[in-house]
Amino acid sequence: MKSKILVLVSFFIGIQCLYNTKSVHSYSPQPPIFNSGPGADQASCGSGDCHNSNPLNTGNGTVEIDFSGSFDVYGVNETYDISLKLEKEGAMRFGFQMVAFNSDKESVGSFIADENQNTGIQNSSGIEFINHKDAVEATNSYTYNFQWQAPSADAGEITFFVSANTANGANGASGDYIYTSSKSINFTTSTGLETIEKTSINIFPNPGNGIYSISNLPAESSSLMLIDSKGEVMLKNISGNQIDISEKANGLYFLIDNARSFDPIKLVKH
Repeated sequence: MKSKILVLVSFFIGIQCLYNTKSVHSYSPQPPIFNSGPGADQASCGSGDCHNSNPLNTGNGTVEIDFSGSFDVYGVNETYDISLKLEKEGAMRFGFQMVAFNSDKESVGSFIADENQNTGIQNSSGIEFINHKDAVEATNSYTYNFQWQAPSADAGEITFFVSANTANGANGASGDYIYTSSKSINFTTSTGLETIEKTSINIFPNPGNGIYSISNLPAESSSLMLIDSKGEVMLKNISGNQIDISEKANGLYFLIDNARSFDPIKLVKH
C-alpha cells in the first residue's frame, strides 16, 4: 500500500511573522511559504530575522508525526490521517508547515486541510504546503490533525519533513523554539492484511519467542526491515536466514521488503 514517501513536514509558529504588527506577514494567519525546514532544502522560522534566539532542535521539546497507514506504507489514491504533535513545556502557541516530497524534492499526493482544525493549504512553484491557519493557543502541547491523499501511481520514496515552532506567546520572536522531524513511508500493492498470508515464504516458529528462521525468500528481495504494529522500524537491512527480536517486547511485527518482492509477513512474539 505504501511506497517510500519522502514527506517533508515543517512546523512553524510565526509569533513575529504572524502576530507582530510590524511584520510584513502581519496580515496573514498563515506562515510564509518555503519554511518547511532544512530537510526540505528550505528555511525555517528559526533562521534569518525570525525566531532565531534559540538553536534549532534544542530545549527538550518534541515534534511527532503519526501516519495512520498500516506498516507506514501507502496505496494509490488512498487517503490517510496525519497527526502532528508539538510539545514543549511552557509553550503557549503552536504552528507548523509541511510538505510531502519524493526523492527529487517534488510534491507528491495532496494534503486535505480543515479550517475547523486550524489548517490551511498554500501552493507555489509546484510545491504544496500544509500549515497552521491561525496558530493555536494551548499549554505545553498541541496536536494538529489533517489528511493526505496518496498519488495515483507509485511515487517511490516519500518523506515528510517538519519544522515546528513552539512559541512562548509573548508576541515576539524571542524565546521561541523551533523543532524539525521527518517520516518516510513506502509503496505497496497490498490492499489489506488479508494478503499477508498469501506467500510461499516460511518463517518459523511463528508465533515464537523472538528468534525466527526464514526460508524461500525471493531472489529479488532486498532491503528487508521489521516494523511493529504501530509502524515503527525495529530492524533494518536484515540479511541471512534468521531474525532475532528476543529483546523486543511481545506483540505483533511485520517483515517488509522495500523491493516489494513479497507482501508484508506477520510475525508474532509471545
